[in-house]
Amino acid sequence: MSVLALAVVMAACTKEQQNESSLPVDKGITKATVEGLNYVKLFAGQSIYVGTASFREYKDEGVRYLEVCYEIEEPWLMTQFHFDIKDIPVNKQGSPVIGNFDHSESFNPGVAEHCFIINLDEEGLECLNKYEAAAHAVVVKDDGSGGVISQTAWGEGDLFRGKGSWAMKFNITMDDCTDVTECYQEETAYGGASAGAGNAWWFYFDPAQGMSQTIKAGQNTTVGTITYDGEGFVIVLTDGWELQDVSEPVKAQGYNTLPTRRPVAGLFTLYKGTSLTFPASGFNYYVIHLDVRKVCD
Repeated sequence: MSVLALAVVMAACTKEQQNESSLPVDKGITKATVEGLNYVKLFAGQSIYVGTASFREYKDEGVRYLEVCYEIEEPWLMTQFHFDIKDIPVNKQGSPVIGNFDHSESFNPGVAEHCFIINLDEEGLECLNKYEAAAHAVVVKDDGSGGVISQTAWGEGDLFRGKGSWAMKFNITMDDCTDVTECYQEETAYGGASAGAGNAWWFYFDPAQGMSQTIKAGQNTTVGTITYDGEGFVIVLTDGWELQDVSEPVKAQGYNTLPTRRPVAGLFTLYKGTSLTFPASGFNYYVIHLDVRKVCD
């Protein structure tokens, strides 16, 4: 399986949208053009940041796919999503008709994340072409008094219509579909020996558990070690594993209080880049996310 480049292009907002809770200052996606994993921010009620919708284009046995992942930030959970690309259904006023979107699902109870796959060839999404897409979600959270607050969320972009609706759409450009001659096994990995909380697997680095700890890919495979000297980290990948050829295969965030479920790595601000060494200090815990690969047998 090979990862192909995918560009998500969004219009700049006319005003800065703020999260109601703590939000990393720089998410670097006013215009997202990074390779591999790209995403748009999800906003509920027009201005409340609640998570991301991410996109990964890849090819498997000659078939092109687009993986779409909704990842919702605490304290919100997702109870519905609707997603469409290319021919988005709209009514006479130009507003999207989410009930007619090609991809949708409901969840009870709500979920923190959900991924699904689109067959690009079956849907007629051609290489190097740009298509409109829309990512809609219904998110909920506890109101603190035994009730539930519910909001509609949209992936950040341009408005479908000028007045009467704040529904948004954005553009996705397909890759050039160049065949890749070398086959790689690609995995998500985390540095650290301590398992994180929540339904999705992840690991974190707790210096109290040792200054050198393992890196786990696909939850169970050891792919290297990560060492902390009090001022920074050094990553050593072993057994043929290497970083994926993407713009930010290493992402790290420090915490004094651990998240109660897996954090969204695309929003990390402590470090994002391609180096196997990076500075870090002053936190009780660290979450280090890696995109790794290994040549197929």
